[in-house]
Amino acid sequence: MAFTIGSNTVINDSRELQNIASLDSTTATTIGNSVGGGQTDYWINYTQIGTTTINDSFNVTSITDGGVGDALITIATDFANANWASTGMVGFSSITSPSIIRVGAAAGTAQLNTRYATANSNSDFGPNGAAGMGD
Repeated sequence: MAFTIGSNTVINDSRELQNIASLDSTTATTIGNSVGGGQTDYWINYTQIGTTTINDSFNVTSITDGGVGDALITIATDFANANWASTGMVGFSSITSPSIIRVGAAAGTAQLNTRYATANSNSDFGPNGAAGMGD
């Protein structure tokens, strides 16, 4: 499938972007956030070590530290419902098997736990990344 704006082929498939230099930033952002028939509704890069801090984000209003390894992300523009997909990654740890799991979700929030998978216990890590996609 190809998207065309004027005489410029913008996207040949969901992995290839080309000829976007002539697009204004709003059009390019809209196309970039809609590739593949879905969209990334939010993403966040945050740290939990010490003071919980948002390093960078898209469509996120705040993060709340709920205790060791627990973070509640508040999404600025809600999903249509709580049935959205999520992904994440945990920052580097010298101890093996860190993981991030979504333990709760609503249309406008994501509750995430970072933990040592082998010990089954929460721990603070950073930087961490998470994203959500859906309607």
